[in-house]
Amino acid sequence: MLENDLRALKARMRSTPLPWPEPWHHQHSALKAQATLIYCARAHARGKLHLSKCTRAHARLGLPPMPVFTLDDQAKLLERAR
Repeated sequence: MLENDLRALKARMRSTPLPWPEPWHHQHSALKAQATLIYCARAHARGKLHLSKCTRAHARLGLPPMPVFTLDDQAKLLERAR
């Protein structure tokens, strides 16, 4: 599960002295981006968030540009996260 992977990586990073291996930075950014996008999709599905604002605000995490994020796209993303 995504949350467990992110927690495990953060724990590993905290217990390892600097400098961390470079792949950890990329993995951390990728996991953060995926988690952000999933939480945005869930909030959007509940009508609590406009998804394009979320993707613009978190573009620094490497989220893919999505002019249209359909319900089918959301379902596929949420299925991958399980």
